Amino acid sequence: MNYRLVDHRQSEIASTFILDLCELSNGADEMIYGCVPNGELGISIILSGESYVEIGGRWGKQPPVSVYGLIKQRQFVRMSPHYREISIGFLPHIFQLFMKESMSALVRNNGTDLNCLFNKYEVERLVSGLSASSNDTELMAEVTSFLRNQLLLEKNDPRLS
Repeated sequence: MNYRLVDHRQSEIASTFILDLCELSNGADEMIYGCVPNGELGISIILSGESYVEIGGRWGKQPPVSVYGLIKQRQFVRMSPHYREISIGFLPHIFQLFMKESMSALVRNNGTDLNCLFNKYEVERLVSGLSASSNDTELMAEVTSFLRNQLLLEKNDPRLS
């Protein structure tokens, strides 16, 4: 498996809100890796291949764009051959600034489809833009644009009332 951190500090909005940004990929072989709870929530965008998470001894297919995290124990992920994913990590309280829904809308042991949480058009635009990106600058422009469009700018969150 290839794991590459992308320098997200080049963007003010990304450096303010993102904990880490990485690209995961592999070659012609299927890969299995383990994740441990670290308190991070993230957005996973699968650009090629498929991903499966082991839950209760069975492999469940992950949505192509999903929110991951909130796990309480080690979890195994299986990547198909020729897999490529962009992963955007957040601290949970920062991620909440982008969600119109409550954090309780997130599935605990499996990825939550991003289309259920955000505007489908915006999600499709993010995936399309990331797929077309040929370097980190273009990749960051797409991530920054998505975050800027999702950021809740209301002074008072109505859920607090």
